[in-house]
Amino acid sequence: MDKKEALEIVKEDGFALETLSEEFKKDRDVVLEAIKTSGMGGLQNADKKFYKDRDLILIAVTKDGICLNRADENLKKDKEIVLAACKNNGDALGDAHDTLKKDKEIVLVAVKNSGWALQHADENLKKDRDIVIEAVKQNGTAIEYAHPDLKKDRDIVIEAVKRDGTAIEYLDESFKNDREIVLKAVSTLGLQSALQCVAENFKKDKEIVKAALDGSIDAFDYADKTLYEDKDFIKSLMINEKGVNVLDSLSRSKAKLADDKEIINLALENSDHFGITGGGWWQDRSLEWIKINQDIVEKIVKKNLPNLVNDKPDLELKKFNKENYIHQSAVLISKTLDFFGIKKIDPKKIVEEFNNTKNDETMYINDRILTTNLTISSLCLDHKVITKSVIKSFAIHFGVLGVVGEDDNYFLNHYSPDFKMALDFVEEILNDPGSSYNNKEENND
Repeated sequence: MDKKEALEIVKEDGFALETLSEEFKKDRDVVLEAIKTSGMGGLQNADKKFYKDRDLILIAVTKDGICLNRADENLKKDKEIVLAACKNNGDALGDAHDTLKKDKEIVLVAVKNSGWALQHADENLKKDRDIVIEAVKQNGTAIEYAHPDLKKDRDIVIEAVKRDGTAIEYLDESFKNDREIVLKAVSTLGLQSALQCVAENFKKDKEIVKAALDGSIDAFDYADKTLYEDKDFIKSLMINEKGVNVLDSLSRSKAKLADDKEIINLALENSDHFGITGGGWWQDRSLEWIKINQDIVEKIVKKNLPNLVNDKPDLELKKFNKENYIHQSAVLISKTLDFFGIKKIDPKKIVEEFNNTKNDETMYINDRILTTNLTISSLCLDHKVITKSVIKSFAIHFGVLGVVGEDDNYFLNHYSPDFKMALDFVEEILNDPGSSYNNKEENND
């Protein structure tokens, strides 16, 4: 490999420097390109002599502030380099020389980038109100690292809990019993509910618990368990889509009201189908519960699969052959769903929907893959136990287990529960002259 090839490789992926020979790890041009592409991914695989190269390190920290970690100790005292690193990644302050952790300009830059950089600041700057305010504006929980005197500053406290309600955990004790502060904290949107951090008396406070549900989907997990038995209060929480989150909490705690039909119906009325079948409550419903509570399941079916419902679905199972295998596969799935308590799904409508959606492009929303393609999972209302049961029934019916071996889990382990993939697999078997299933007539229910 020559230098030109090496340069092309690291321009594509700086981490690839690791795979190159020592010759290229010592070549400044190659290392520089690797750093420009991948920052630390390139520098960490370069020859250590470059850790003293000021110009190269300046480029590295500008690209990826964490590169300051590999810089020579003398360069960690260089204000220009440290400032560039902290602009890119505030947490790089932790690798700066102690003299620069006392520099207000650098620390201010760092905390504006990452509030948690406050933990690396000199103790005197943790007392600096300007710096602490900027830190909590970026990350409310950064107040954990502020000087105790500033944890008593009401303006700073309010700024912190507005940014992250769980910051209440790090406040001065006087604020943990301040109802106004607690209310602000639990109301703040967040992945974790601040309700878990408040005093026990507030976990019984219905106004605060209601506010907490606006802040986090799992907030009711932290409410006092006496509220789990207060039916009127639970009903009052079912007025919008947040009610499903309460149902999930009730189910996780195995509370009796998780099975109360009045409460379940209120949740169904006010939630979309993603909320109902996307949470723990639905997964916790046993097959026996689903069979017994057909009125509830029917409502869920109508919410999830309105286009596939027919009060009198065609469930006739005709001779199975290449021409009608898609329809007959849909009949089998409908029969199996019916057995598991999901009724009124019409195979004709399954095929129609399948043909309408099978070529739709995959969508990405907030980095989550969403597809409109019909899948067995969607037909099973995303219930994991039902889905696995239907797939296995599907595989057994078509003799898949006999074709691929005796391992009952083979189909589940090697084939996605995607309707199209399942049908393609059946077609593959039918097209195999050695398959004993070719042109086989099925009369099983």
